[in-house]
Amino acid sequence: MRDGGFALPQGCDRVVVDFATSSVEAVLDHPDAPNDEWAFGIARLEMSLGIGAWAYVDGFGRLRRLRVHLEAPTGWLDRLQKTCRCTDVEVFAAKQVARVIATFEQTNVNVETRDPSTTRPQSSIVGRVVLVTGASRGIGAAIAKRLAAAGALVAVTARTLEGHPAQSDESIDTTLIDTVNVIRELGGVVEPVLADLADPGAPEAIVAEVAGLLGPIDILVNNAARGVYLPLENWSSAAVARLFQVNVFSPFALCRLVIPEMKRRRTGAIVNVSSIVADRPLGPPYGLFERKSFTTVYGMAKAALDRMSTGLAVECCDYDVRINSISPSGGARTPGALAASKMFNRYPEYAEPLETITEAVLALSEPTQPMITGRVLTSGSLLADLDRPVRALDGGPFDDHFAVIDLRDPIAGEALPHKVPPSTRRVAADRRRA
Repeated sequence: MRDGGFALPQGCDRVVVDFATSSVEAVLDHPDAPNDEWAFGIARLEMSLGIGAWAYVDGFGRLRRLRVHLEAPTGWLDRLQKTCRCTDVEVFAAKQVARVIATFEQTNVNVETRDPSTTRPQSSIVGRVVLVTGASRGIGAAIAKRLAAAGALVAVTARTLEGHPAQSDESIDTTLIDTVNVIRELGGVVEPVLADLADPGAPEAIVAEVAGLLGPIDILVNNAARGVYLPLENWSSAAVARLFQVNVFSPFALCRLVIPEMKRRRTGAIVNVSSIVADRPLGPPYGLFERKSFTTVYGMAKAALDRMSTGLAVECCDYDVRINSISPSGGARTPGALAASKMFNRYPEYAEPLETITEAVLALSEPTQPMITGRVLTSGSLLADLDRPVRALDGGPFDDHFAVIDLRDPIAGEALPHKVPPSTRRVAADRRRA
Protein backbone atom coordinates (compact mmCIF):
# COMPACT_ATOMS: atom_id res chain seq x y z
CA MET A 1 0.00 0.00 0.00
CA ARG A 2 2.98 2.28 0.32
CA ASP A 3 4.74 3.81 -2.62
CA GLY A 4 6.94 6.72 -3.50
CA GLY A 5 9.60 6.13 -0.84
CA PHE A 6 13.14 7.33 -1.34
CA ALA A 7 16.27 7.06 0.78
CA LEU A 8 17.87 10.13 2.31
CA PRO A 9 21.37 10.62 3.68
CA GLN A 10 22.58 11.66 7.10
CA GLY A 11 20.32 9.66 9.40
CA CYS A 12 16.93 10.07 7.70
CA ASP A 13 16.07 6.48 6.88
CA ARG A 14 13.25 7.16 4.41
CA VAL A 15 10.42 9.45 3.40
CA VAL A 16 7.31 7.59 2.24
CA VAL A 17 4.11 8.68 0.53
CA ASP A 18 1.38 6.42 1.91
CA PHE A 19 -1.52 6.30 -0.53
CA ALA A 20 -3.59 4.20 1.88
CA THR A 21 -3.78 7.02 4.42
CA SER A 22 -3.09 10.00 2.13
CA SER A 23 -0.11 11.00 4.22
CA VAL A 24 3.65 11.51 4.06
CA GLU A 25 5.91 9.98 6.67
CA ALA A 26 9.58 10.44 7.48
CA VAL A 27 11.41 7.75 9.46
CA LEU A 28 14.68 8.65 11.15
CA ASP A 29 17.40 6.34 12.32
CA HIS A 30 19.60 7.05 15.34
CA PRO A 31 22.75 5.37 16.67
CA ASP A 32 23.11 4.02 20.20
CA ALA A 33 21.30 5.71 23.05
CA PRO A 34 23.59 8.05 25.00
CA ASN A 35 23.36 6.05 28.24
CA ASP A 36 22.44 2.65 29.62
CA GLU A 37 18.69 3.40 29.79
CA TRP A 38 18.27 1.49 26.54
CA ALA A 39 14.49 1.17 26.78
CA PHE A 40 14.20 4.93 27.16
CA GLY A 41 15.50 5.30 23.63
CA ILE A 42 12.43 3.68 22.09
CA ALA A 43 9.69 5.03 24.38
CA ARG A 44 7.80 7.41 22.14
CA LEU A 45 5.82 10.55 22.78
CA GLU A 46 3.20 11.46 20.23
CA MET A 47 3.33 15.22 19.78
CA SER A 48 0.49 16.91 17.95
CA LEU A 49 1.59 19.52 15.42
CA GLY A 50 -1.99 20.35 14.47
CA ILE A 51 -4.79 18.25 12.99
CA GLY A 52 -3.34 15.47 10.88
CA ALA A 53 0.32 16.18 11.74
CA TRP A 54 2.26 14.19 14.32
CA ALA A 55 5.82 13.86 15.54
CA TYR A 56 6.94 10.73 17.36
CA VAL A 57 9.79 11.52 19.74
CA ASP A 58 11.83 9.03 21.78
CA GLY A 59 12.86 9.32 25.40
CA PHE A 60 15.97 11.30 24.52
CA GLY A 61 13.99 13.93 22.64
CA ARG A 62 15.05 12.64 19.23
CA LEU A 63 12.59 12.75 16.34
CA ARG A 64 11.92 9.17 15.25
CA ARG A 65 8.93 9.57 12.92
CA LEU A 66 7.02 12.43 11.37
CA ARG A 67 3.59 11.77 9.86
CA VAL A 68 1.65 14.49 8.04
CA HIS A 69 -1.70 14.11 6.27
CA LEU A 70 -1.84 15.66 2.80
CA GLU A 71 -4.69 17.91 3.93
CA ALA A 72 -3.11 18.91 7.26
CA PRO A 73 -3.29 22.68 7.84
CA THR A 74 -0.13 24.64 7.21
CA GLY A 75 2.07 25.63 10.12
CA TRP A 76 3.02 22.17 11.34
CA LEU A 77 6.68 22.65 10.35
CA ASP A 78 6.98 25.83 12.41
CA ARG A 79 5.32 24.12 15.37
CA LEU A 80 7.75 21.21 15.10
CA GLN A 81 10.76 23.49 15.19
CA LYS A 82 9.33 25.46 18.13
CA THR A 83 8.33 22.36 20.10
CA CYS A 84 11.38 20.18 19.54
CA ARG A 85 15.05 20.96 19.67
CA CYS A 86 15.54 19.56 16.21
CA THR A 87 18.96 18.68 14.88
CA ASP A 88 19.96 19.67 11.38
CA VAL A 89 19.19 16.14 10.18
CA GLU A 90 15.70 16.26 11.72
CA VAL A 91 14.96 19.67 10.21
CA PHE A 92 16.20 18.37 6.85
CA ALA A 93 13.84 15.37 7.05
CA ALA A 94 10.90 17.57 8.04
CA LYS A 95 11.57 19.92 5.14
CA GLN A 96 11.61 16.96 2.76
CA VAL A 97 8.16 15.97 4.03
CA ALA A 98 6.95 19.54 3.50
CA ARG A 99 8.45 19.55 0.01
CA VAL A 100 6.68 16.33 -0.94
CA ILE A 101 3.35 17.64 0.37
CA ALA A 102 3.77 20.98 -1.42
CA THR A 103 4.44 19.31 -4.77
CA PHE A 104 1.96 16.47 -4.45
CA GLU A 105 -1.02 17.06 -6.71
CA GLN A 106 -4.37 16.01 -5.30
CA THR A 107 -5.21 14.21 -8.55
CA ASN A 108 -2.29 11.83 -8.01
CA VAL A 109 -4.01 10.19 -5.04
CA ASN A 110 -5.78 7.07 -6.28
CA VAL A 111 -7.89 6.60 -3.18
CA GLU A 112 -10.41 8.81 -1.49
CA THR A 113 -8.62 11.44 0.61
CA ARG A 114 -10.12 11.75 4.05
CA ASP A 115 -9.71 14.67 6.37
CA PRO A 116 -8.92 13.04 9.73
CA SER A 117 -10.80 15.76 11.59
CA THR A 118 -14.16 14.92 9.97
CA THR A 119 -14.58 11.37 11.27
CA ARG A 120 -17.03 11.22 14.16
CA PRO A 121 -18.76 8.32 15.92
CA GLN A 122 -22.30 8.03 14.59
CA SER A 123 -23.81 5.73 17.23
CA SER A 124 -23.01 3.96 20.47
CA ILE A 125 -22.42 0.26 21.10
CA VAL A 126 -25.26 -0.08 23.61
CA GLY A 127 -26.58 -3.65 23.50
CA ARG A 128 -23.85 -4.91 21.16
CA VAL A 129 -22.19 -8.22 22.01
CA VAL A 130 -18.43 -7.87 22.51
CA LEU A 131 -15.80 -10.55 22.99
CA VAL A 132 -12.55 -9.43 24.65
CA THR A 133 -9.83 -12.06 24.89
CA GLY A 134 -7.16 -11.99 27.58
CA ALA A 135 -9.24 -9.90 29.97
CA SER A 136 -7.96 -11.00 33.37
CA ARG A 137 -5.57 -8.07 33.65
CA GLY A 138 -3.86 -5.16 31.95
CA ILE A 139 -5.12 -3.88 28.61
CA GLY A 140 -7.75 -6.60 28.16
CA ALA A 141 -9.37 -6.01 31.55
CA ALA A 142 -9.39 -2.26 30.93
CA ILE A 143 -10.98 -2.66 27.48
CA ALA A 144 -13.70 -4.89 28.89
CA LYS A 145 -14.54 -2.36 31.61
CA ARG A 146 -14.65 0.57 29.17
CA LEU A 147 -16.84 -1.19 26.60
CA ALA A 148 -19.19 -2.41 29.31
CA ALA A 149 -19.46 1.16 30.62
CA ALA A 150 -20.44 2.22 27.09
CA GLY A 151 -23.36 -0.21 27.25
CA ALA A 152 -22.00 -3.29 25.48
CA LEU A 153 -22.75 -6.85 26.54
CA VAL A 154 -19.27 -8.18 27.21
CA ALA A 155 -17.83 -11.68 27.18
CA VAL A 156 -14.33 -11.95 28.65
CA THR A 157 -11.85 -14.80 28.35
CA ALA A 158 -8.86 -16.04 30.30
CA ARG A 159 -7.37 -19.41 31.12
CA THR A 160 -8.82 -19.52 34.65
CA LEU A 161 -11.40 -17.60 36.63
CA GLU A 162 -9.37 -17.23 39.81
CA GLY A 163 -6.04 -16.33 38.26
CA HIS A 164 -2.85 -17.75 36.82
CA PRO A 165 0.86 -16.91 37.02
CA ALA A 166 1.55 -13.68 35.18
CA GLN A 167 4.05 -13.71 32.33
CA SER A 168 6.43 -11.41 34.12
CA ASP A 169 9.52 -11.50 36.28
CA GLU A 170 7.34 -10.67 39.29
CA SER A 171 4.15 -12.18 40.63
CA ILE A 172 1.02 -10.15 39.87
CA ASP A 173 -2.30 -10.99 41.49
CA THR A 174 -4.79 -10.69 38.63
CA THR A 175 -7.95 -12.68 38.03
CA LEU A 176 -10.76 -12.78 35.52
CA ILE A 177 -13.28 -12.75 38.36
CA ASP A 178 -11.95 -9.33 39.40
CA THR A 179 -12.76 -7.96 35.94
CA VAL A 180 -16.22 -9.53 36.08
CA ASN A 181 -16.96 -8.18 39.57
CA VAL A 182 -15.94 -4.60 38.72
CA ILE A 183 -18.16 -4.56 35.63
CA ARG A 184 -21.14 -6.02 37.47
CA GLU A 185 -20.73 -3.63 40.40
CA LEU A 186 -21.17 -0.76 37.92
CA GLY A 187 -24.31 -2.35 36.49
CA GLY A 188 -22.71 -3.83 33.40
CA VAL A 189 -23.45 -7.09 31.65
CA VAL A 190 -20.49 -9.47 31.51
CA GLU A 191 -20.01 -13.20 31.14
CA PRO A 192 -16.71 -15.04 31.76
CA VAL A 193 -15.63 -17.70 29.27
CA LEU A 194 -12.69 -19.90 30.27
CA ALA A 195 -10.34 -20.90 27.47
CA ASP A 196 -6.66 -21.27 26.69
CA LEU A 197 -5.91 -19.77 23.29
CA ALA A 198 -2.80 -21.93 23.07
CA ASP A 199 -5.30 -24.71 22.31
CA PRO A 200 -6.25 -24.70 18.59
CA GLY A 201 -9.75 -25.85 19.50
CA ALA A 202 -10.41 -22.94 21.88
CA PRO A 203 -11.71 -20.35 19.37
CA GLU A 204 -14.60 -22.51 18.19
CA ALA A 205 -15.63 -23.30 21.75
CA ILE A 206 -15.42 -19.62 22.75
CA VAL A 207 -17.63 -18.39 19.90
CA ALA A 208 -20.23 -21.07 20.55
CA GLU A 209 -20.37 -20.31 24.28
CA VAL A 210 -20.64 -16.54 23.76
CA ALA A 211 -23.47 -17.06 21.26
CA GLY A 212 -25.33 -19.12 23.83
CA LEU A 213 -24.81 -16.61 26.63
CA LEU A 214 -25.28 -13.27 24.86
CA GLY A 215 -25.94 -13.80 21.17
CA PRO A 216 -23.84 -13.49 18.00
CA ILE A 217 -20.67 -11.45 18.37
CA ASP A 218 -20.90 -7.89 17.03
CA ILE A 219 -17.43 -6.72 18.11
CA LEU A 220 -14.33 -8.88 18.51
CA VAL A 221 -11.30 -7.54 20.40
CA ASN A 222 -8.29 -9.82 19.92
CA ASN A 223 -6.21 -8.73 22.89
CA ALA A 224 -4.81 -11.96 24.36
CA ALA A 225 -1.10 -12.27 23.73
CA ARG A 226 1.88 -14.27 24.86
CA GLY A 227 4.88 -12.02 25.43
CA VAL A 228 8.24 -13.79 25.40
CA TYR A 229 11.50 -12.02 24.55
CA LEU A 230 14.53 -14.22 23.91
CA PRO A 231 17.59 -14.23 21.64
CA LEU A 232 17.46 -16.59 18.67
CA GLU A 233 19.51 -19.38 20.20
CA ASN A 234 17.12 -19.65 23.18
CA TRP A 235 14.02 -20.32 21.07
CA SER A 236 12.71 -23.80 20.37
CA SER A 237 10.33 -24.62 17.53
CA ALA A 238 7.68 -25.58 20.08
CA ALA A 239 8.00 -22.25 21.90
CA VAL A 240 7.67 -20.29 18.65
CA ALA A 241 4.63 -22.35 17.66
CA ARG A 242 2.98 -21.74 21.04
CA LEU A 243 3.54 -17.99 20.80
CA PHE A 244 2.14 -17.87 17.26
CA GLN A 245 -0.85 -19.98 18.29
CA VAL A 246 -1.85 -17.46 20.95
CA ASN A 247 -0.85 -14.27 19.12
CA VAL A 248 -1.76 -15.09 15.49
CA PHE A 249 -3.49 -18.39 14.79
CA SER A 250 -6.19 -18.14 17.47
CA PRO A 251 -7.03 -14.50 16.59
CA PHE A 252 -7.26 -15.57 12.93
CA ALA A 253 -9.53 -18.47 13.86
CA LEU A 254 -11.79 -16.17 15.88
CA CYS A 255 -12.01 -13.80 12.90
CA ARG A 256 -12.81 -16.71 10.58
CA LEU A 257 -15.61 -17.83 12.90
CA VAL A 258 -17.30 -14.45 13.49
CA ILE A 259 -16.90 -12.72 10.11
CA PRO A 260 -19.50 -14.77 8.17
CA GLU A 261 -22.27 -13.72 10.58
CA MET A 262 -21.02 -10.11 10.55
CA LYS A 263 -21.13 -10.13 6.76
CA ARG A 264 -24.63 -11.63 6.77
CA ARG A 265 -25.89 -8.86 9.07
CA ARG A 266 -23.72 -6.26 7.27
CA THR A 267 -22.32 -4.87 10.49
CA GLY A 268 -19.46 -5.62 12.85
CA ALA A 269 -16.04 -4.58 14.07
CA ILE A 270 -12.81 -6.40 14.83
CA VAL A 271 -10.03 -4.64 16.76
CA ASN A 272 -6.67 -6.41 16.98
CA VAL A 273 -4.44 -5.14 19.77
CA SER A 274 -0.91 -4.98 18.40
CA SER A 275 2.42 -3.42 19.36
CA ILE A 276 4.83 -0.86 17.96
CA VAL A 277 7.51 -3.57 17.89
CA ALA A 278 5.76 -4.90 14.79
CA ASP A 279 7.47 -2.04 12.93
CA ARG A 280 10.75 -2.65 11.14
CA PRO A 281 13.62 -1.89 13.54
CA LEU A 282 15.33 1.39 12.75
CA GLY A 283 18.87 0.95 11.49
CA PRO A 284 21.58 0.05 10.90
CA PRO A 285 23.24 1.20 13.01
CA TYR A 286 20.84 -0.20 15.58
CA GLY A 287 20.14 1.45 18.91
CA LEU A 288 20.40 -0.29 22.26
CA PHE A 289 16.69 -1.10 22.33
CA GLU A 290 16.85 -2.85 18.98
CA ARG A 291 19.92 -4.84 20.07
CA LYS A 292 18.88 -5.71 23.63
CA SER A 293 15.08 -6.12 23.62
CA PHE A 294 14.98 -9.45 21.71
CA THR A 295 11.53 -8.73 20.29
CA THR A 296 12.08 -10.59 17.01
CA VAL A 297 9.60 -13.43 17.48
CA TYR A 298 7.04 -11.32 19.34
CA GLY A 299 7.38 -8.62 16.68
CA MET A 300 6.97 -11.23 13.92
CA ALA A 301 3.68 -12.30 15.45
CA LYS A 302 2.38 -8.75 15.87
CA ALA A 303 3.40 -7.91 12.29
CA ALA A 304 1.38 -10.92 11.15
CA LEU A 305 -1.57 -9.65 13.19
CA ASP A 306 -1.31 -6.24 11.50
CA ARG A 307 -1.17 -7.81 8.05
CA MET A 308 -4.16 -9.95 8.94
CA SER A 309 -6.09 -6.79 9.85
CA THR A 310 -5.34 -5.05 6.57
CA GLY A 311 -6.02 -8.13 4.48
CA LEU A 312 -9.33 -9.07 6.11
CA ALA A 313 -10.44 -5.44 5.88
CA VAL A 314 -10.22 -5.71 2.09
CA GLU A 315 -12.43 -8.80 2.15
CA CYS A 316 -15.00 -7.26 4.50
CA CYS A 317 -15.26 -3.56 3.64
CA ASP A 318 -18.14 -4.06 1.18
CA TYR A 319 -20.16 -5.57 4.05
CA ASP A 320 -19.60 -2.66 6.47
CA VAL A 321 -17.41 -4.83 8.69
CA ARG A 322 -14.52 -2.78 10.08
CA ILE A 323 -11.18 -4.39 10.92
CA ASN A 324 -8.18 -2.51 12.36
CA SER A 325 -5.04 -2.94 14.42
CA ILE A 326 -4.33 -0.59 17.32
CA SER A 327 -1.19 -0.30 19.45
CA PRO A 328 -0.37 1.73 22.53
CA SER A 329 1.82 4.67 21.51
CA GLY A 330 4.69 3.16 23.49
CA GLY A 331 4.40 0.96 26.54
CA ALA A 332 1.06 0.73 28.32
CA ARG A 333 0.91 1.46 32.05
CA THR A 334 -0.09 -2.05 33.08
CA PRO A 335 0.86 -3.83 36.31
CA GLY A 336 2.98 -6.22 34.26
CA ALA A 337 4.87 -3.46 32.49
CA LEU A 338 5.46 -1.55 35.71
CA ALA A 339 6.68 -4.68 37.46
CA ALA A 340 9.05 -5.61 34.64
CA SER A 341 10.32 -2.18 33.61
CA LYS A 342 12.53 0.04 35.74
CA MET A 343 12.24 2.65 33.02
CA PHE A 344 8.46 3.00 33.43
CA ASN A 345 8.80 3.32 37.19
CA ARG A 346 11.42 6.05 36.83
CA TYR A 347 9.65 7.84 33.98
CA PRO A 348 5.90 7.09 34.31
CA GLU A 349 5.01 9.81 31.80
CA TYR A 350 6.50 7.60 29.07
CA ALA A 351 4.05 4.79 29.81
CA GLU A 352 0.66 5.34 28.23
CA PRO A 353 -2.31 5.15 30.63
CA LEU A 354 -4.68 2.28 29.97
CA GLU A 355 -7.50 4.77 29.46
CA THR A 356 -5.92 5.95 26.19
CA ILE A 357 -5.74 2.56 24.47
CA THR A 358 -9.20 1.59 25.76
CA GLU A 359 -10.78 4.78 24.38
CA ALA A 360 -9.11 4.08 21.04
CA VAL A 361 -10.55 0.56 21.00
CA LEU A 362 -14.00 1.97 21.76
CA ALA A 363 -13.62 4.49 18.93
CA LEU A 364 -12.78 1.70 16.48
CA SER A 365 -15.70 -0.39 17.77
CA GLU A 366 -18.26 2.29 16.95
CA PRO A 367 -19.61 2.85 13.44
CA THR A 368 -18.09 5.91 11.76
CA GLN A 369 -18.69 7.78 8.54
CA PRO A 370 -16.50 7.57 6.58
CA MET A 371 -15.65 4.06 7.71
CA ILE A 372 -12.30 3.48 9.44
CA THR A 373 -10.99 0.09 8.33
CA GLY A 374 -7.79 -1.56 7.21
CA ARG A 375 -5.67 0.71 9.38
CA VAL A 376 -2.66 0.02 11.61
CA LEU A 377 -2.85 2.76 14.23
CA THR A 378 -1.47 4.03 17.51
CA SER A 379 -3.92 5.11 20.17
CA GLY A 380 -2.90 8.69 20.95
CA SER A 381 -2.73 9.85 17.34
CA LEU A 382 -6.07 8.19 16.48
CA LEU A 383 -7.89 9.95 19.32
CA ALA A 384 -6.32 13.30 18.50
CA ASP A 385 -7.20 12.97 14.81
CA LEU A 386 -10.78 12.14 15.84
CA ASP A 387 -10.74 15.06 18.31
CA ARG A 388 -11.95 12.55 20.89
CA PRO A 389 -11.17 12.96 24.60
CA VAL A 390 -10.06 10.10 26.79
CA ARG A 391 -12.61 8.89 29.33
CA ALA A 392 -12.08 6.94 32.52
CA LEU A 393 -12.78 3.22 32.40
CA ASP A 394 -16.22 3.80 33.92
CA GLY A 395 -17.04 6.40 31.27
CA GLY A 396 -16.51 9.40 33.53
CA PRO A 397 -13.94 12.21 33.24
CA PHE A 398 -10.27 11.29 33.13
CA ASP A 399 -7.29 13.42 34.03
CA ASP A 400 -3.79 11.96 33.83
CA HIS A 401 -1.27 14.27 35.44
CA PHE A 402 1.52 12.43 33.61
CA ALA A 403 -0.06 13.04 30.19
CA VAL A 404 2.09 14.72 27.54
CA ILE A 405 -0.76 14.96 24.99
CA ASP A 406 -3.83 16.74 26.38
CA LEU A 407 -6.71 14.46 25.40
CA ARG A 408 -9.00 15.55 28.21
CA ASP A 409 -12.56 16.60 27.57
CA PRO A 410 -12.42 20.36 26.85
CA ILE A 411 -15.79 20.91 28.54
CA ALA A 412 -15.01 21.27 32.22
CA GLY A 413 -17.13 19.15 34.51
CA GLU A 414 -18.93 17.25 31.76
CA ALA A 415 -19.26 13.58 32.56
CA LEU A 416 -20.85 10.58 30.93
CA PRO A 417 -23.03 8.39 33.15
CA HIS A 418 -21.02 6.11 35.42
CA LYS A 419 -23.73 3.44 35.20
CA VAL A 420 -24.58 1.33 32.18
CA PRO A 421 -27.77 2.55 30.44
CA PRO A 422 -30.80 0.87 32.05
CA SER A 423 -31.99 -0.55 28.71
CA THR A 424 -28.91 -2.75 28.41
CA ARG A 425 -30.21 -5.72 30.39
CA ARG A 426 -33.45 -5.72 28.40
CA VAL A 427 -31.45 -5.77 25.18
CA ALA A 428 -29.44 -8.72 26.49
CA ALA A 429 -32.62 -10.69 27.11
CA ASP A 430 -33.95 -9.81 23.65
CA ARG A 431 -30.76 -11.04 21.97
CA ARG A 432 -30.93 -14.36 23.84
CA ARG A 433 -34.47 -14.95 22.54
CA ALA A 434 -33.37 -13.99 19.01
